[in-house]
Amino acid sequence: MEPHSNDLQALLTRARELPVDGLPRLLGDLREVEAIAMARLLTATAPVAAPQADQLLDAAEAGRRLGVGVDYLYHNHGRYPFTRRVGRRLLFSAEGIASYIRGTTIPPSRRRRISPVRNPATRRNGQHEQTQSQ
Repeated sequence: MEPHSNDLQALLTRARELPVDGLPRLLGDLREVEAIAMARLLTATAPVAAPQADQLLDAAEAGRRLGVGVDYLYHNHGRYPFTRRVGRRLLFSAEGIASYIRGTTIPPSRRRRISPVRNPATRRNGQHEQTQSQ
């Protein structure tokens, strides 16, 4: 017999003999034991990765990662939640940029309005174009 089997037998006997109004407390205690045992199992088998410090990037590197120019970043930095001001310097969170890229399919600078296809017979400068046949 394992050392804890006597404890389990005592708990089973208690569950059978405990008055009904004491069962909710017993169930709560059992849940607490289960949660502690599960937490120990998970921490023993899963290595915990150390959190990495977020790197702050200058505008040139942030622009390279986002596919936008430095001037664009300076003029539109308020639109991005990953912008950090350190003194007079404008810096950008590397983790914030990565998260933004994962959540955004097209960076704002790459969004372009699609122009309608022009028909040669459409107006230009107030006149219809004439097609000439040779």
